[in-house]
Amino acid sequence: MAKLSFGKFGILCVLRTSQSEKLDAKIRSNSKRGVFRGAQKGCEILKYRLIIDKNAEEEIIAVVHSPSSLTQQIENLVFSYSGSDCLLGHREEELRKLNFSEIECITVLDRKVVAIDIKGRHYRIQERLRDLENILPSYFIRINKSTLANEHRIIRFDAAFSGGVDAIFQCGYREYVSRRCFAEIRRRYEGI
Repeated sequence: MAKLSFGKFGILCVLRTSQSEKLDAKIRSNSKRGVFRGAQKGCEILKYRLIIDKNAEEEIIAVVHSPSSLTQQIENLVFSYSGSDCLLGHREEELRKLNFSEIECITVLDRKVVAIDIKGRHYRIQERLRDLENILPSYFIRINKSTLANEHRIIRFDAAFSGGVDAIFQCGYREYVSRRCFAEIRRRYEGI
């Protein structure tokens, strides 16, 4: 048996049939009961429990006979969950939760999405940049084609000799700002 658990997660509903939408509606309408069983998946019965307890820590535990595409879908769902205020970042052998407020910017380096924290450390992020744009709070702004910046962590904008503009972050990291994005940022600040 394989076990998967993860904290800070709410409702889990995993079905690969057309009945999943009907079951989701049933779960939402009966959410006060707390425990649900018996969703049919093809010929097999997929059993699951949903326990709603405001005092308990949120977690997912999946008990399966062997790893399968279903367990992979559960893992993907857990890692892509955006209901919290953090991202998972990989650095060498370390896996760390990065709070949004600790992230200076998220950029693409060597074709990999990387988050740079307040101490200037680089963490590899599994999500794509365009997906992160939908997850992150509104104070993350696009400063060029491959970078999202935490505007609270930008110290200043410097004019470069080439005629471009660079954003300087509190950790000392420097990233160029495209002309189009700089025009949008300027309009945003002029409206204040």
